[in-house]
Amino acid sequence: MGTDIHTVQFDADDYRRFSQQLEANLQRLEARLATPGFGAGPASLGAELELYVVDPSGRPAHLNQELQAAADDEQLTLELNRYNLEYNLTPVAVAANPFLSLEEEICRKLGTLRALAAQQDAQVVPIGILPTLRREDFGPACMTPKRRFAALVAQLIARRGRHFTVNINGLHPLQLAMDDITLEGANTSFQVHYRVAPERFADVFNAIQAVTPLALAVAGNSPTL
Repeated sequence: MGTDIHTVQFDADDYRRFSQQLEANLQRLEARLATPGFGAGPASLGAELELYVVDPSGRPAHLNQELQAAADDEQLTLELNRYNLEYNLTPVAVAANPFLSLEEEICRKLGTLRALAAQQDAQVVPIGILPTLRREDFGPACMTPKRRFAALVAQLIARRGRHFTVNINGLHPLQLAMDDITLEGANTSFQVHYRVAPERFADVFNAIQAVTPLALAVAGNSPTL
């Protein structure tokens, strides 16, 4: 989730420089997108696999930094909460058995990480929402101690001006108010990225938006959602 920063305190000059750099980056991106041939090439798939780290009883274990250090794998990154990790998988051409290639890489990476976790008396679990989560698994003490995360939370709170709330109605309603964004760690996912030819992007994007509700409906009770 990005590169770490050196401070979490910003003044008016910092915001001004940030705005200027953001505008400059957007202009460079616009120029790059207009470059003939940019983005052209064979269709490919990539993916991000988010994980929980749990103890022998299936409860969250605050070991993401230890496991990342032990793995020494540039594809393994820290997530917001101390019990979450993410693998950025290798892109593969659609014409080259992409799903098999992704599966093989996932199995290989998870095998290595599970062996390292076992040395810490822990496990890694690829699951959407860990069913053993409790209220005490959220809050400042559960956030990965990186400055970029602290800055993100501080800026979101400053701009929002109020608590972050969750209100889910249903058979078992859930209402929570939080002073931070660590509830985000309760929602991990497997994200697939599809590279298409630039001239097909709009059509493919619109088609994906149209079928996404159907896919969610079919997978609504999936433990891996």
